[in-house]
Amino acid sequence: MRGIQSLFLRAKHWQMFLLAGCISLAAPLSVFVATVPKTLVAAMDTLAYALLAGWYWSVGMFLGELLQPKFKVNVRLFLVTVIWPCVYTPFFLWYTAKTTSIIAIFPLQTFDVFCLFYQVYFLARGLEMAEMDTVPVFSQFWGTTVLLFLWPIGIWSVQPRVNNLYGRAHSHAEPVVPALGSS
Repeated sequence: MRGIQSLFLRAKHWQMFLLAGCISLAAPLSVFVATVPKTLVAAMDTLAYALLAGWYWSVGMFLGELLQPKFKVNVRLFLVTVIWPCVYTPFFLWYTAKTTSIIAIFPLQTFDVFCLFYQVYFLARGLEMAEMDTVPVFSQFWGTTVLLFLWPIGIWSVQPRVNNLYGRAHSHAEPVVPALGSS
């Protein structure tokens, strides 16, 4: 996983935008072409979410490693929120293909939505923590939160910040999160 994580963290913003944008936009647009099989559209949707989940996982784990010694961040909850939609979505598609009533799985669907919100919250807050070296209030990272919800457009602004943190963490020139007591 380190190789894939490094690939996501080192990618330039335009590379991630093109990759994410092409896949994310191809699936909805292909619905208008009558010759495209629905299974191909579903596969493209799945690939788009896998790309998003991989990027979230990579950035979240990187931020967890950066922030863990100084700040208390709940990386386990973040990992659960990334894994749950990957497990739940195929079940949801199977279940909704069999029946039209989703009342029975409403609690699962609610948890799935919570997971998606928590992923974005964790990443936006973690980026601000790493850049500011303090625990931010929501008003300080709400812009990043909105950008992360605007996938793949938000990647254009967020990925350079990730690249900067990754570069600083691997250059050993200056600590990304300074030690306590340093100014």
